[in-house]
Amino acid sequence: SLRACGDAGIAVVPFGGGTSVVGGVECPLPAGARGIASLDLRRLDRVLQVDAVSRAARIQAGATGPQIEAQLAAHGLTLRHYPQSFEFSTLGGWLATHAGGHFATVYTHIDDLVQSVRLVTARLPDPIIQTRRLPASGAGPAPERLFLGSEGTLGVFTEAWMRVQRRPHLRSTA
Repeated sequence: SLRACGDAGIAVVPFGGGTSVVGGVECPLPAGARGIASLDLRRLDRVLQVDAVSRAARIQAGATGPQIEAQLAAHGLTLRHYPQSFEFSTLGGWLATHAGGHFATVYTHIDDLVQSVRLVTARLPDPIIQTRRLPASGAGPAPERLFLGSEGTLGVFTEAWMRVQRRPHLRSTA
């Protein structure tokens, strides 16, 4: 567990798709740490729940772009988030890095699509952080925004409720 690693002085580096271009998967031994462990998230690769009425899906953080799209397609839905590393990067990585969908239209940043997040941490009395799933609102701060772009420093994303859209039924090129 993260708490056991923290108690033993072992730094933990989450690993999803390994597509970081800023050294996110590299970790020099932090001051005071006795070692480093890599936490492989590849098995957290499923769409767990779909709310077709609210057009939202609960997705595990280790799911890659193609895995997410294939599983949502079975429900006639799409996340429509296409970062440059879409093929190999994961939802957790997108959340941790504030990913932008360079090949998307309309909503291009992951924060536009997040309803709530779930993280595991060793730093709090309760190791699970779960923000509430609420409709979009301008009434006050959204707690999940604190964790987006945190690069794993505040916890490890395990899943998130994401806003999804109906899959387009027409396609054209010019």
